[in-house]
Amino acid sequence: MISPHTRDDIWYTLLDVDREARYFNRISVRYGKIGNAVRVALFVVSATGAFTLLNQWPWWIQLIITIALGVVLAVDFWLNPGKTSIVLHSISVEYKRLEDEWRELWNDVNQPDASEDDIREKSRHLKQKMSMIDARVRDSYTGLDDKLNEKCADETYQVMANEFNVEYPS
Repeated sequence: MISPHTRDDIWYTLLDVDREARYFNRISVRYGKIGNAVRVALFVVSATGAFTLLNQWPWWIQLIITIALGVVLAVDFWLNPGKTSIVLHSISVEYKRLEDEWRELWNDVNQPDASEDDIREKSRHLKQKMSMIDARVRDSYTGLDDKLNEKCADETYQVMANEFNVEYPS
């Protein structure tokens, strides 16, 4: 028989891992879009700059285009959205794999022959994996979008409530 404490620990960690997978998937898509916008802006500003030089527009237009190019390059260098998107996507994939393992453990918890010691050992092992992913997050991502995080948590609760027939207070 599995103790209520162990059941709750596994359940809430499963919810947390699902939320993390959703969050980092969405934030990686956001950085991908930023990267694409920066590339388009670089192209437009560079092409406009080249066109300006060929047509010898006034110096102030050339100055504005040069400043715009510098700003776009600085944003690209500072955010590095392409690389960030790839890293965050790989983190979301790792969380999704970990979520699958937590789901399996949750199913094991609900088996009549489940052993408290076995479940706790598997839980410790999965928490070690989770801490390694969390360390990658700390190394790769410093921001947190609270609204997106809340949205992902709400989606997690809704999906899990439907899938596992659990009710959550509003």
